[in-house]
Amino acid sequence: MPDLRERFESLNRATLEDYVSNQQEENLHLDFKTISDCAFGQADDRKNLAISLSGFANSDGGMIIWGVDARKGPDDIDCAQVLKPVNDVNALVSKLNQLTSDAVSPVVGGVAHRAIERMQDGSGFVATLVPASDSGPHMAKSRQDRYFKRSGDSFLKMEHFDVADMFGRRVKPDLRLKVDILSDGTHSANGVDHQDFRVVIGIENVGRGSAFAPFLGVSVAAPYSVSAYGVDGNCGFGLPRLVSRDSVCRFGSTSSAVVHPGTFLDVLAIRGSFEGSAGVPEDLFLAYELAAEQSPCVRDERQVEGTMIRFYACP
Repeated sequence: MPDLRERFESLNRATLEDYVSNQQEENLHLDFKTISDCAFGQADDRKNLAISLSGFANSDGGMIIWGVDARKGPDDIDCAQVLKPVNDVNALVSKLNQLTSDAVSPVVGGVAHRAIERMQDGSGFVATLVPASDSGPHMAKSRQDRYFKRSGDSFLKMEHFDVADMFGRRVKPDLRLKVDILSDGTHSANGVDHQDFRVVIGIENVGRGSAFAPFLGVSVAAPYSVSAYGVDGNCGFGLPRLVSRDSVCRFGSTSSAVVHPGTFLDVLAIRGSFEGSAGVPEDLFLAYELAAEQSPCVRDERQVEGTMIRFYACP
């Protein structure tokens, strides 16, 4: 299923027509709105924008589609009933961009506005993407000064315990296994040239929180093994090696070690070679454990095909 941003970027006139013909219900991630004035001269329009930005950001994110009239259906849930294009798409997008930073406090990062369709007379439809936020809670301004959340098809005022919980919430790391294949030069044995290679295994943090006290455990299937020469060839490992009673090579440290958001840490290496002319190395199979503070232990497996090793190892 496409994620929220993919759905936002793929919206078009046909999507909106399908919403109306199928009487698409508003839901946790979707809200329809009409607007009185593209310049947001009406207080109710500014209030609706502020509440929507606050509610979606404080929940799981969502989209606002401007120019669709929604009314209660048989289940008492607002459904798309008719398309009502806004008069001036360019003016609306421009005004939304201006108001976004003032509508909530603190500002919600990553909010985007785009025209879905612009007709010859300048009218059309606009969509607003509001990502879920880790830096909340976000207060709706425009004389609201309240925190909102999205529940079903409605925006609800947050209770004190909701707000307190969000203030105590911490952004968390998102750790992935990083695998890089590097060439280590060539050597000759019995008159045959061999290509040496190194598979470097590390920890990558794609989350928004720092990963303190990272941990990595790796079990490698024969004929491969973790190299005693480390990542750099001089017995240097990215993390201290831990004592283990089984075949798993484990590496970890205290909270003094950290993998910051958007960075990675090389931890260990696996070395091998193959005939440089036509040889293909065997597939590399490994099982791994990956964890850190505020990040639960993930256990998974990875296969690196020999053809891929050859492709990256040959200079």
